[in-house]
Amino acid sequence: CSRTESQAANFLNDIKIESDQMDLIISRYVFEYLTDPVGVCKEFKRVLKKDGKVCLIDLDGVFANIYSGDKELDAMIEQLKLNVPALDMFVGRKMPSCLVEAGFKDVCWNASIEVFKGKELEAEIENNAQRMKQAMPVIDMLFGVRSEEFCERYLNAMRAPGATIFMNKFIVTGCK
Repeated sequence: CSRTESQAANFLNDIKIESDQMDLIISRYVFEYLTDPVGVCKEFKRVLKKDGKVCLIDLDGVFANIYSGDKELDAMIEQLKLNVPALDMFVGRKMPSCLVEAGFKDVCWNASIEVFKGKELEAEIENNAQRMKQAMPVIDMLFGVRSEEFCERYLNAMRAPGATIFMNKFIVTGCK
């Protein structure tokens, strides 16, 4: 994860606020970068007032939920899923249990499918190109001389007729 994401993750493990101060905490697209999501949930619970609420929003399936028919790309995506500890591509489905383990009550969750077609697909191709540019040090460590090939294959797969690209968006809430 980037320096900013690492700093955010560290900040969340030790929030510089006294206990029982907040009514509501909203975390959006942060949990995928955390190394200790349960610890962060415990810290959220500490700073929330009695009956305070937390709302976690994150994705599930980033980079992983694509089908293009490109077997080599599929193998590279499997390698990515297994070997990038700085990004949990499937954190959305884990967030409800993180809140429960941290001691929250009334934990509820919902998931919706974000489908990319038309203008949304064009925007997501550009988003992924930017994500890949920022993640190039990690991609280089993983694929070496094949890093550029991975990026090109992935972006071309997104553009291919019949490609299926989606992510699941999770919204999880709980009360102290």
